[in-house]
Amino acid sequence: MKMNPSSEPEFAARHPISIEFPKPTLYRRAPERPMPNPKSKILVVEDVLVVSLDIQTRLLRMGYQVTGRCSTGEEAIPLALESKPDLILMDIMLAGKLTGIAAARQIRAKLDVPVVFLTAFADDATLRLAKLAEPFGYIVKPFDERTLRATIEMALERHRVKKERDPKIKGSEPLPP
Repeated sequence: MKMNPSSEPEFAARHPISIEFPKPTLYRRAPERPMPNPKSKILVVEDVLVVSLDIQTRLLRMGYQVTGRCSTGEEAIPLALESKPDLILMDIMLAGKLTGIAAARQIRAKLDVPVVFLTAFADDATLRLAKLAEPFGYIVKPFDERTLRATIEMALERHRVKKERDPKIKGSEPLPP
């Protein structure tokens, strides 16, 4: 059936088309839950100044306290013992003689504190060595803020649960739930 343009409105009036569109679904972000450890103290051990400052800025924005920053394993050990952080973010390849792995092992021998490694290295040899320090996390650079926050929170929670199960653990005070 061929229609001329003048008959289209008449046809539309006689044959109404009813199209129902589904109501739009509003997807709302889940409300932010307060962090379980909003005032956790974190020590940053990173030898690249720009990266260290970036990590510090991210941590502060997420609500953590930064107890200190240093660039060598030799500086990290006394700083950790003095500041008693709730967690240490440690680069593996540091300036100085000690690697982050060696520094983490020495710190963990004296202080019960979770260590999360931040590194650009994810090869088998580095992973094997890192496991010896019993880290609570391993983040490969570059990383985003969500990954950093999730890893920190999981490490803090794992450490808190570990301390509850074994009250003889040496070191810092138990974290609040």
